[in-house]
Amino acid sequence: GVALNCAANGALARSGLFDSIFAQPAANDAGTALGAALACHHRAHPGARRWRMTHARLGPRPAGVDEAVASAGLPCVRVADPSEEAAERIARGEVVGWFDGRCEAGPRALGARSLLGDPRRAELRDHLNLRVKRREPFRPFGPAVLAEKADAWFEIPNAARPMLPFMLAAVKVRPERRALVPAVVHADGSSRPQLVPDDGSPYRRLIERFYERTGVPMVLDTSLNVREPIVESPGEAVRLCREESVDALLLGDRLVTRTDEADLAFAPPAPERFEPATDGVGARLALVFGNEAVDGRCPFHRAGECLHCDIGAGEGRRAVAEEHGRRLAWLARHHRRELAATEHLVLYNGGSLLDAREMSPSALSAIVEWARGLPRLRMLSLDTRECFVRAASLRRLRRLLPETVALRAMIGLESADDEVRLVRLGKRTPRVQLETAFAELAAAGPATGAWLNLVFQPPGRTGERAVEDLVGSVRFGLGLAAQSGIPVDFNVHPFYPSRRSREAWPDHPRADLDLLSRALDAAREAIRAAGAHAALFVGRQDEGHDQEPRRRLDERGASS
Repeated sequence: GVALNCAANGALARSGLFDSIFAQPAANDAGTALGAALACHHRAHPGARRWRMTHARLGPRPAGVDEAVASAGLPCVRVADPSEEAAERIARGEVVGWFDGRCEAGPRALGARSLLGDPRRAELRDHLNLRVKRREPFRPFGPAVLAEKADAWFEIPNAARPMLPFMLAAVKVRPERRALVPAVVHADGSSRPQLVPDDGSPYRRLIERFYERTGVPMVLDTSLNVREPIVESPGEAVRLCREESVDALLLGDRLVTRTDEADLAFAPPAPERFEPATDGVGARLALVFGNEAVDGRCPFHRAGECLHCDIGAGEGRRAVAEEHGRRLAWLARHHRRELAATEHLVLYNGGSLLDAREMSPSALSAIVEWARGLPRLRMLSLDTRECFVRAASLRRLRRLLPETVALRAMIGLESADDEVRLVRLGKRTPRVQLETAFAELAAAGPATGAWLNLVFQPPGRTGERAVEDLVGSVRFGLGLAAQSGIPVDFNVHPFYPSRRSREAWPDHPRADLDLLSRALDAAREAIRAAGAHAALFVGRQDEGHDQEPRRRLDERGASS
């Protein structure tokens, strides 16, 4: 009990009495088993190399996962990326059980048998204590944090570092960071972090994905139990999910959820669930639907166009029109917290929503009718190719919306430079087609307009030429808007290597974000000079297509 006292260990580390302090994470009667095994080993092998404890995953290997899941009576699917699935759900405010590999030795949950939550949500602390763990409301929670980011968030005495991989010392949270992670900050400003090394584990990847989504390099971590020992077997974990207020459970690649989660099989893949953001309209949320085209792919992607884009590859299968309503039901429940405040709703399907071959008009109308019920909605944007923008179809959708809600077509210009757009990116969109699309938008009636998607630092454009390309594209868009008399805004996407762009342009570097900042300033100045009021929104979410995910972690750190 002495060695497991986090507050005492933290005070001892700060005292300066010792250079380094280590506490064995199973420092109780049960831990004598480990000491006995080591003693026997060294008696049998005199002079053997000294064993150093670097992790606590020393429990038995789990068995019976399939049987436990089959008997649960709960919704269950296999997911391609359990870490991404968990990270996305945690960022939505869910409490997620995480069961992975051998269990931890000792009383601390360290990423093998854990309940995980969003440290940014102050209300989660009371929810976990009172409704999930059913214990005293003052009990604190600790975070699991990316080891290399810890010093930016915590004041860590060097003597405490050997204990922090095991969540065994309380340290001070830096004052300027405390309000960002209130669910893991105790009343005295301290927390007991677990530093998670770059070990390639699914648990580490989970925290990385949460960091990419939120800019916070940690998740709240508490033990996977309720008023009983930490669960050890898959059956115990599933029972906990069934009987307690746990939203979801990841058992390896199996996702188990509560029975009230709608149509789990129709959820979009986790990488394609967008993070809420803020743009010139207000709170922005994007929802992704399936594509009804042959094999679920964008026809232009199938034809070999858009050499920078993997998104047109779709979800690996053709969507059926009737499925859109079932996906909408899942999305409405999953994003229930955000939808109440959403002012700008963006709809995608990996292709063109206004192409009847890719999205049935009746299904799109049903989604638009649902959207009109959002209490704070001010704008609805539909992602589409310019050639499908037709005044008649827009007027039909326009009539389904209140006059106070603007309708926008979101069109991929990418670059106003014909060489970049037509040749280097392989997007065969002549300028006249863009002018026609803007004319059709103008003919659709009031409260219609466009968003133009632009790629920053596209192939063949680096340094000052990349800045000039973005500014020139903004000016081109403003000219189209002035000519047609409709408003236009801009989505700016920093170039990253996708599978397709890596094949076409293997030596072209990813976007320089410092240069992007300068380019955005220049673009804003161009908008002011034109007397316009266009917004610039930087879209950083890659939907899992960036081939350099490690670089994204560094960029996220720089931007936050």
